[in-house]
Amino acid sequence: MTRPVRAAFDIETVSPQLDDDEQPDFRDSQHFELLAAAVAYEYPDGSRETAVHWRDGWGSTAELAVAEWIVDSLADVETVVTYNGTEFDMLHLVGRARIAGAAAGRREPFERAEALVDRIDHVDLQPPAWTAFGDYTSLEGTLRAVGIDPTATDPTGFDHGVPRAAWPTTPDEPVESRDVARLGEIYLDAVDAGGTVAGGSGGDGDADGGDDTVSDSDTDGDTADGSDTPAVDADELRAMLDHYARADVEYLFDLADARPFGGD
Repeated sequence: MTRPVRAAFDIETVSPQLDDDEQPDFRDSQHFELLAAAVAYEYPDGSRETAVHWRDGWGSTAELAVAEWIVDSLADVETVVTYNGTEFDMLHLVGRARIAGAAAGRREPFERAEALVDRIDHVDLQPPAWTAFGDYTSLEGTLRAVGIDPTATDPTGFDHGVPRAAWPTTPDEPVESRDVARLGEIYLDAVDAGGTVAGGSGGDGDADGGDDTVSDSDTDGDTADGSDTPAVDADELRAMLDHYARADVEYLFDLADARPFGGD
């Protein structure tokens, strides 16, 4: 099997411990839980592929499965590209493996995650991007600054049943990271409910991991309890979030190759 020349990596997270109006401490892994991870590979012949792994319900066992998938997916890679991986993705991979591992009585996931971070050649593109384009420049802003037009996730293309009023952003905007944090909680609620849930209130993180099988929502648009609130279709919601997650890593190789940023 051909080994990748390099990989790109990004995590998606939820913050069920925080109220909707509460700001997280971005360096505190207690404020984040792993929702999903996307890994893109680039091979010696220039071909690329992307994989995304989703947490299959609330609970430490389901979260640890995401952390272990990341470590396994990067096991044969020497160079890993991220955008803000030092201060977020790598930090919380290790932090959440430690926290969820302690809850599950398992230390190995933390040790493996820590060993991965220590071993790889990590190329974090955010520091040079901020130097060239200003502090707090987003990945999308950096891509546009170097002439790459990122693919937006159009929410109108997915019939998942989550009313737009439940999203942090406005109806005329594409899906953004703050949407994913909120919609991710609704998704996990739906998975634990067997594929449908009314609206989505966010999980409390105490339930066991959900089943791998996610069913479609009720055909009449009602919830399982017979109310007239539209049910959330977990498959469609995951498809939309999956599109977003893939876009976060698929451009990182081209962005890395666009250095030096700003002509420096």
